[in-house]
Amino acid sequence: QYGFPAIHEVICKSLFGVLPGPVILMAVVAILAHIIMKYTSYGRELYLVGGNPNASWMSGINNKRVIAIAYVISGFLCGVGAILMTSKLMSASSNMVTSVEMDAIASAVLGGTSLAGGVGNVKGTILGAITIAMIGNGLNLMNVSPFAQQVVKGIIIFAVVAIDAFQKSRRTAE
Repeated sequence: QYGFPAIHEVICKSLFGVLPGPVILMAVVAILAHIIMKYTSYGRELYLVGGNPNASWMSGINNKRVIAIAYVISGFLCGVGAILMTSKLMSASSNMVTSVEMDAIASAVLGGTSLAGGVGNVKGTILGAITIAMIGNGLNLMNVSPFAQQVVKGIIIFAVVAIDAFQKSRRTAE
């Protein structure tokens, strides 16, 4: 141990039934995110601000408030992730989760979230995360270097964004 109390390890090590605590926590966060994004006015405002900030502002939405709330939620969930990671490793370092942002972007884009904003859903992002994890696991099993893995994930992001842009241009041309 590196200064963490033994109780801190319980968060990741204990099993609630058959599922580990982080899996249950992820399911709770995903369900809450789905409910917020699909059934609340804030969720609709967030999609609108992401898709077209000018139109949302003209319709009376306070864009700065919506974006600030999104950053607060994101920061809170980053803190929860840090607690889970330190519980799993029972140590902390400023570089223990380097390049995770590439996985997050690839998961969201692969799950159908548009980098231009306004499009995406929780279910797609989760499926994208599972796919990226499976790709990463496969590359690890094939002893592919971490640098090459980043290139592969970058190519995946590029391909999905290019396909999305191509489909959007075809829809607008019709």
